[in-house]
Amino acid sequence: MIGHGSIFASPCVSSQPHLIFCATLGGIVAAIHGDSGTLLWKHNCTKPVFSSPMLTKSGICVGCVDRQIYHIHFQGQMTWQFTVEDLVFSSPTFVDNVILFGSDDCHLYCLSMEGCLIWTVKVESAVYSSPFTFTLNYFQQDHDIIKTKPKDFQNNMYFLSNCSPPNFSQPEDILCKNSSCNLFEAEQSNKLKTDTIKNGTIQRNRKEQRFVTSASTDGYLYIVDFYSGEIISKHFLSGQIFSSPVVYDNCLVFGCRNDFVYCFSIK
Repeated sequence: MIGHGSIFASPCVSSQPHLIFCATLGGIVAAIHGDSGTLLWKHNCTKPVFSSPMLTKSGICVGCVDRQIYHIHFQGQMTWQFTVEDLVFSSPTFVDNVILFGSDDCHLYCLSMEGCLIWTVKVESAVYSSPFTFTLNYFQQDHDIIKTKPKDFQNNMYFLSNCSPPNFSQPEDILCKNSSCNLFEAEQSNKLKTDTIKNGTIQRNRKEQRFVTSASTDGYLYIVDFYSGEIISKHFLSGQIFSSPVVYDNCLVFGCRNDFVYCFSIK
């Protein structure tokens, strides 16, 4: 038992060290040994934690309704905390050494690994959803035919998107002929990478556009520039949004409280 209070937040698990992190409505954030189930340490936030802990390189990051976002080391030491203007229900996202989260103060935040503000952007209403990052990379192939086997590139999934003219592809092969298109690499994480293909090898990081998507409770979906926080686009739906959006291929998918699931095409 890690303390009083129900658990709404999803736990997260680290491999090295092998720990399970969880948080309760009693305000307890705790680390449990992954093999023995022994309680190793716990931190008292004093107020309920609805936000799910997120792994970083050195510990976990979690939000609380005491208006704080906390970073706690794997060994239990509080390394920093960041104060916002209202409650934090949003579960943070950690990608490329930055932490992204939303708050009831109608802002989306981007922090450094040291807990310093990189940017913040004001939205129309409270943000309960977790931000999701994705990358787009548009290019023009110079070769008539590009053919490669996805299995040659680790065990991740590769696929083409936004091809003009259309291209042939199947699980065993990717074929690109006189086309402008994207090659996406899907990993077992909450990010997608995009690259070009040339003579059976992946060419990394050509012209890259990177974005963050999140939603506010009044029904607005946002796409924001990853580096500056500038709002690129927003879309209104006729219902509240608590769902966290995800991007797969060129599709942005999320749920809404008007009883629909939406799929937007990203172009």
